[in-house]
Amino acid sequence: MARAINLEELPKEHGRIWQAEELLKKTEATEVTKIKGIQVRFEDESPIDFSDAFTNMRDLRFLDISISQMSKDRADDKEPKVLPDNLRWLSWSNYPGKHLPRDFQTKELVVLCMTCSKIVRLCKEDKPFGVIPTLKMLDLSGSKDLISIPSFAAFPNLERLILQNCHNLKLIDPSIGNLERLVSLDMSCCSELQAFPPIIRMTSLKFLIFSGCTKLRTFPEIQGNMDRLEHLSLQNSGIQNLPNPTGRISSVVSIDLRDCKSLTSISLEFHELSSLRSLKVSGCSRLEELPESLSVLQFLEELLIDDTGIRELPAFILNMRSLKTLSFRHIDKVGTSKMTKTNGKKLLLAYYQHLINGGCYDSFHEG
Repeated sequence: MARAINLEELPKEHGRIWQAEELLKKTEATEVTKIKGIQVRFEDESPIDFSDAFTNMRDLRFLDISISQMSKDRADDKEPKVLPDNLRWLSWSNYPGKHLPRDFQTKELVVLCMTCSKIVRLCKEDKPFGVIPTLKMLDLSGSKDLISIPSFAAFPNLERLILQNCHNLKLIDPSIGNLERLVSLDMSCCSELQAFPPIIRMTSLKFLIFSGCTKLRTFPEIQGNMDRLEHLSLQNSGIQNLPNPTGRISSVVSIDLRDCKSLTSISLEFHELSSLRSLKVSGCSRLEELPESLSVLQFLEELLIDDTGIRELPAFILNMRSLKTLSFRHIDKVGTSKMTKTNGKKLLLAYYQHLINGGCYDSFHEG
């Protein structure tokens, strides 16, 4: 991402603004058309008027503004009336407007980062974005008033989407399921999110994160193959079951389901997940058993099942030859089955040590 904008290529004379005071003064200058890069931080809590700050800055390519929120909500800051259409990098923390300027129709934007903004909708409902083929990163994290995003069809080459801590975001446009270039999707702590559209063509996705989505009861339907998905995080979400997807997710390396208090079952066919190395279900207090198909995972290295509804250590765990970390606090029984000399004895000794220590020994590390 850093290569998308090369600041060294911007002219040094009249080409950049680094001081907040200089930015506000430049709005009254005659040579603002020469400005190509702005990076400023506002520390003062006084209201800031951006209304005409970027008028006539037609050649502006790089805009990075950081506004310190401190103890105030900055309700008196005024949003810009215009933003240059030639921008390639737009990063603005605590952006004061409810949406981007009405006439902002960029075609070259690569990064759009509006963290902790007051944005409700990314653009006016009656003036949607045109297609932005260059956009690679969209970060609206911490925008607590955000309720919707226009069709993701406007961002066909998006690679990274960060919507964490967007507490009022309840629904996502179905077009998100067709983002073929998306590599990372972070929806963590979207506490009002109730549903997520079917995933149809996210063929490049590696990281899928729904941690802290406490009202998300149903895991998204995966209809297309996701052969590059490696990390699935649902920690502290509201899902009740982890279903077996229609599409392939055979390259998944880690699944994190810790503290999913509503989780009662896992329907995944683990024999299709030959790459899985880590499974965490600690704190899933309503989960009473693990699927038998878990027994085929000969390359699983980490299994955390403590503080669940499981009361008996499944016998097949004793035959998992690659297991290096096993955590099983509050499990009172261990099943009996044939075990290998190299691994089975160690796991049993770890379990007996757990009993001797009054339940304090909760993990086994191969060493």
